[in-house]
Amino acid sequence: MISQVLVPLAHGFEEIEATCPIDLLRRAEVEVVTASCESEIEVCGRSGIVIRADQFFRDSDLIQFDLLVLPGGQAIFELRKNESFLQLIKDFSDMHRPIAAICAAPLLLQDLGLLTGKGLLVMKVSVMNYPDLILIKPSLKMERSSHPVVRVLRSNLD
Repeated sequence: MISQVLVPLAHGFEEIEATCPIDLLRRAEVEVVTASCESEIEVCGRSGIVIRADQFFRDSDLIQFDLLVLPGGQAIFELRKNESFLQLIKDFSDMHRPIAAICAAPLLLQDLGLLTGKGLLVMKVSVMNYPDLILIKPSLKMERSSHPVVRVLRSNLD
């Protein structure tokens, strides 16, 4: 059972990809901790919405969390360069705990080699960011959306 979730936030995060999981998990009475990946505790999202995080990501004790939720957004492209942030994700994975990576966030997992042999659900427009994935079933559609979705069954990333 998931009792504690960590949601790291960096400037440029996609607000809907952070606030929806936070809200839904809290409604389900799961403890959610937001953590700033910045030097300040307040983090500004892509649309200018500022969230005051509960703590700094660097101070997070990963052992206490059952799930890591990584929202996407432009923040991901800066976080891909942050070796200490990437190491904390790797450490979490090494504990065999689940990681929910939304939209662009799977790029972090790809950089760490954590997608090898894993399944993903990605929008067709995102496929170009995952050139080493083997794509299967490109025919699914999201309800009320014109964006096709591609089911990725496995990858050949090494």
